[in-house]
Amino acid sequence: MKHAISTVQSRVLDKVTRETLAIDDLLLMEKASLRLWDLFRTLIEKEQPNNFIFVCGKGDNGGDGLAVARHAWSSGVEKARMQVVVPQGQEAKGESFQRQLASLKGIGIAIQTWEYGCLENYVSQKSGKTAIIDAVLGTGASGKARGTALAMIDGINSLTEKLGKEHAVVIAIDIPSGLGDSWMKDFPIVRADYTLTLAPAKIALFFP
Repeated sequence: MKHAISTVQSRVLDKVTRETLAIDDLLLMEKASLRLWDLFRTLIEKEQPNNFIFVCGKGDNGGDGLAVARHAWSSGVEKARMQVVVPQGQEAKGESFQRQLASLKGIGIAIQTWEYGCLENYVSQKSGKTAIIDAVLGTGASGKARGTALAMIDGINSLTEKLGKEHAVVIAIDIPSGLGDSWMKDFPIVRADYTLTLAPAKIALFFP
């Protein structure tokens, strides 16, 4: 029988893993992102998107999204088909996020700082189906989304509603942004078509 855990327990598990195995945050993120990429690749084969938008928050979930974007490029996804969106204010982001971002810049992936309408602007220049990767908030977030994170969540949902199911697929990294242990029905969350989560699963994924 498989067990699900809370987002708080997930954070504790990450901490224990780092301490027990004596590995740092970046190495743990790299190992996790490789497993996420394995799952992501099967969805690419199924959905056949033409374009990819990685919408990344400033924390570890955003860092996971950046790492998956790098794995996509390493596996042959052309840079011209990819757009990475991050919050403004680089100094506010974590070290692992910063290093993942520097890696993407080093290989020439286009980085767009978040502003209203930026997702629609990118899609308007492309044709075919777009995969929107939600890496805004992860298990480290609590309460109702606010600020730039809230704007990103609304932006993802607005774009997918505008494009329709035939032209957009939303893939959440670990947990749909805005969802968590304290989630309530009036909390905005990304309406993901798929969620790529690493075992054990999070209890919040089974909320109605």
